[in-house]
Amino acid sequence: MMFPCVLGELITDSYAHYVFAEDTKVLWTAPAKGETLVLPGENTPCHCRSPFSGKLKGAFNVPFSLLLPEAAELAGNAGALMRYRLPCSYSPRFSVVTITYRIFTVVTHNSLLKPNHTVGSQVSYTAKTKPEFPSVPRQLAYQEHSPLIGPDGDPDGWLTLPPIKIQGTAFSSRPVEVTYTLSLAKPLSYTRGSAIPLHLSVDCDDVQALDLLSSPHAPMIRLMRTISLGYDVGGGYLSSRKLDLARAKSLNLITFKDLTERVQTGGWWPLPAYDRTSTARRELQGEIHLPPTIGATAHLGRYDYYYEVAVYPPELAGFSSSRSGRLQSVPVDICTLYTNGPRPIAYSPPKYSDIVRVQEEPATRYNTFSAGKLIYYWNKDLRELTYSYLIVYP
Repeated sequence: MMFPCVLGELITDSYAHYVFAEDTKVLWTAPAKGETLVLPGENTPCHCRSPFSGKLKGAFNVPFSLLLPEAAELAGNAGALMRYRLPCSYSPRFSVVTITYRIFTVVTHNSLLKPNHTVGSQVSYTAKTKPEFPSVPRQLAYQEHSPLIGPDGDPDGWLTLPPIKIQGTAFSSRPVEVTYTLSLAKPLSYTRGSAIPLHLSVDCDDVQALDLLSSPHAPMIRLMRTISLGYDVGGGYLSSRKLDLARAKSLNLITFKDLTERVQTGGWWPLPAYDRTSTARRELQGEIHLPPTIGATAHLGRYDYYYEVAVYPPELAGFSSSRSGRLQSVPVDICTLYTNGPRPIAYSPPKYSDIVRVQEEPATRYNTFSAGKLIYYWNKDLRELTYSYLIVYP
């Protein structure tokens, strides 16, 4: 028997393979006694008086096509059955999960002494996702290469988040309170290789502190990425069997494996439409550049690959914040294709920083299974989340 196959697989860091998409076609089967023999790629049949026991010799041209489904039906975090778009290929180093697609052909033999032959290769899969249309004023700005209109002039084109009050000490002596109001361009879906437009209002009664906290280097607005896995990582441990993702064991929310990364930090420039000596507000415009190689947002059952724009306290030499860690965040979608219409433009030179893996809260997570125990712990010296295996022998 000879059959090609294409597989979409989710592979955990314990090498458990789960299949979420598959298509197979049988190209040729050795006929039994009394059946018609048709050689691969040929249409000339001949009658078999005895079971076929010969060997195929020569070159055969056998055309075929395989079709991946557009979506996979899996149970989500709430337990309900849902349809999920197939995720893009994802295979980084030291990740909790890998998404791969393979195409291969298997040739089986009617002999216990002769192993099956398999030949194939991994292929890259990219889902076609587009953002929704931006507002008309933003489309005109892209078309005319003019500055973007802010939330006051284009209220339908921006999502304004609730204000954040940040208290701290300025110049090592004066207690101050600053209010950040962040706006993101709607819709909250952006194409990789473009930029996320931002607008920030900074309010403070102390004019000197206001000038400090509204400088282009003060706001810490970052694009964060989280890979979350809610499947049992040991389900396929020490096993080469093909496992269906729909039958994989699920974890509770406490034992979910999350990996968070800092992708990019926003850049800012001041808007000059105010009098610096008479107002307690400053307006900044900025953007987060999206590297063209980052992965797109994906959800597949209890596997999530998503992004958030997060607000952090300012990191300045003349200001010490009383709060640390993430102050506010909003989820955004990263797409692979541009929508129809004017293509988004960047208003500042592209600047891509290295993706850094972070852990915002110290945590120790245990995930037990039959082969041993997977231990996660927070390394204070390296400032990263590491893990190791503890094998338990009966």
